[in-house]
Amino acid sequence: YMEPTSHASVGFKEEANYGMGKVSVSWHADSSLENGSAIGVYHCLPTQRAAKWDWRIALRPAPDESSSMNSVIPVVVNTKDGDAYFLLGNFNETYQHCVLAGSQTSRISST
Repeated sequence: YMEPTSHASVGFKEEANYGMGKVSVSWHADSSLENGSAIGVYHCLPTQRAAKWDWRIALRPAPDESSSMNSVIPVVVNTKDGDAYFLLGNFNETYQHCVLAGSQTSRISST
């Protein structure tokens, strides 16, 4: 359960590669999964149900030694209370995702 009433007090870091704002969960692929495992995440914003939806999920191809981060463009999707997102097939093996923090709201998620 994360309740960032102020980014300064929580200490979220800036997203370092693309300047997309504060990061709640840094770029990653989920580990310790069987290849081809599907991942589902339920996203709950209890204090933001009638407010703007500014928590976001970013997705990008997994970097490798031959690619430059400057050549990879992430896809960013706004999320609202009650959303679920799914990473299917080999997505987790070939892509990464991160959670971009919203303003003054609580976020609860379950994977």
